[in-house]
Amino acid sequence: MGTDVKKTRFISIFLFSLTAALLLSACRGPEKAGNPPAGTASSPELQTPAASAPRAESQMPVLRITTERNAAVTSKEEYVPCKVSSENCGESMLFCDREAEIRVRGNSTAEAEKKPYRLRFSRKQSLLGINGNAECKNWCLMADYFDPSMMRTSTAFRLGNTLLEGKYYCSDYAYAEVYLNGEYQGVYLVCEQTQINPNRVAIFEKEDGDEGTEIGYLMIGQGGRTDEPNTMRTHASVSVTDLNGDSASCGSMIFSLSGGDYTAEQIRFIEDWCSAVYEAVYAAIYLDEYYTVGADCTLRRKTDFPENASKSEKQQATVGALVDLESAVRMYVLDEIVKNLDAGTFNMYVDLSPSGSGLLTFAAPWDFDFALGNTRYDTTYSPYGLYAANFSYSDGVRTNSWYVMLNSAGWFRERVRALWREKYPALLADAEEISRLSQAYEKEFARNYQKWDLLGKKLLFHQHDSVTSYTSQADAARFLSGWLKNRLEWLNAEWGESASVEKADFTSLDFAKNYEPVVLGTYHCCEGVKTESDYVFTVTDATDPYFSILYSRSEETLSADVYRYFEITCMAPPENSSASYTTEFFLAAGETGAPEAGKSVYASFPADGSWHTLVLDFSQLRFWSGTIHTIRVDFFSNCAEGDVYFIKSARLLQEAP
Repeated sequence: MGTDVKKTRFISIFLFSLTAALLLSACRGPEKAGNPPAGTASSPELQTPAASAPRAESQMPVLRITTERNAAVTSKEEYVPCKVSSENCGESMLFCDREAEIRVRGNSTAEAEKKPYRLRFSRKQSLLGINGNAECKNWCLMADYFDPSMMRTSTAFRLGNTLLEGKYYCSDYAYAEVYLNGEYQGVYLVCEQTQINPNRVAIFEKEDGDEGTEIGYLMIGQGGRTDEPNTMRTHASVSVTDLNGDSASCGSMIFSLSGGDYTAEQIRFIEDWCSAVYEAVYAAIYLDEYYTVGADCTLRRKTDFPENASKSEKQQATVGALVDLESAVRMYVLDEIVKNLDAGTFNMYVDLSPSGSGLLTFAAPWDFDFALGNTRYDTTYSPYGLYAANFSYSDGVRTNSWYVMLNSAGWFRERVRALWREKYPALLADAEEISRLSQAYEKEFARNYQKWDLLGKKLLFHQHDSVTSYTSQADAARFLSGWLKNRLEWLNAEWGESASVEKADFTSLDFAKNYEPVVLGTYHCCEGVKTESDYVFTVTDATDPYFSILYSRSEETLSADVYRYFEITCMAPPENSSASYTTEFFLAAGETGAPEAGKSVYASFPADGSWHTLVLDFSQLRFWSGTIHTIRVDFFSNCAEGDVYFIKSARLLQEAP
């Protein structure tokens, strides 16, 4: 009997150990490195992987999610209990049956066939090595449904982390193949939830029931939506002018506050505070007026400047006391690179607690489905031209008026150029990753598109017709890679070491010089091109061609009470449609912030191919007083499409020549 008992015990222990080993093996899967190899993957296998195990040849990690009673995940509001396991990744990234909840996330993407998800673990959990294995409860599974390359968001995050350098928060990411209740769901981009957290947006996090206003506020841009909890709306109302001289009424923006429930007083306070900061920045840049923001969110005159401080120094001291300028520069460069259609739906935060900086900070980039050329609009599809600094039309004007406002200051543009020259080589390296990842994950992307028959289809009206030509993820990735490289090259011509830009003396403008593209603007019914010796405008629509000289861009304030005369040297060739032309000059100074009917003067000259210097006397004009804003040049009163107008110089004079 003793021998039989020992045998029985041995068999029981053996069977128990074998069962435990098999279970552990099932949870862990093959122990492969989490990063893809540098080489090209072999030809794609186009069969859906078995639901019971990850494909052995997969280079991607695998996430398996099993809901309670295999319940479907269909709601954006209600979480479904689930368990999550990771497989096919490095030893430190493996886990099995961690308790969590899952729901659908997103807005337009939530309506797509392939759903994006929000994961919320019961306990803080690291995920696939993201952000140095930082442990957090909340994670996002991005479906990349509207992006045939499935790489725009990851590319933007990669560029963002290069530019923000860890000084400001930008999500990390990893690709994974996802199974939900045993069914293959395709390739997802796993990334971080934007939230107040020591490992994410590390600002003061209020406790439940905290009713004070000296706390941290994380503001998540909502575009025009007002259905999110804790919605706030800024209420500044000012007229902002972009680099082209185009103006728009700005200051009303909608955000939701992240971090639990906020009281009505807290929401009203942060609305008032952000609005006051916006107005103070506007006043400093456009009006040469300087304010601080008091504890009651009212503007108070700022006078503590060093003696003989310049306009630029006053602006930087004023704005820098309210806004984290380094974050604004870095985030602007990112949004300018990627030409994000939703640049106006941005995130920002401020920590107003006693230990916080008290500065409005731009960070946490997000939402890049319709960036990097994935739109049908000329302004965003083209890799050329400035987008985020202007009121560029796409699906309406969707750019960020903070960027527009700050770019009106020469010192801000100088900071942009300095950052660009530092980061350009690293940004080029980021662009090279597109091809490498596309090749390394060739099989996984092919399986995704066998599951989801999306290639060659235009899925939303925002997309460009070119997406219908893609037959593989590699096709879409090649377009993305080429677009980004062209974009970086164009921006480097604008901001790089070879971009020789002369500082403009607005009292004596010589258009043979290479000024920044902020001296002339507001082109209407015409195109302007710099030549070696002048500037030439070509009429594209004979209705009303004009441009403006943007004196508001001058580093020093110019007064119409001092400069009483205006001299312009211009020319029209005899090949034009008319033998002579009359030019109307609209004058905006002082309380006249923009051109108005009745506030103009006229001058005529022949179209003979010779340069003509026109001197205009403003000394008797009652409306020519105060700070000079702009002179709009309606160069041809009667003309035809294709007529050209040359301008060589423009001078403001204190006395008649």
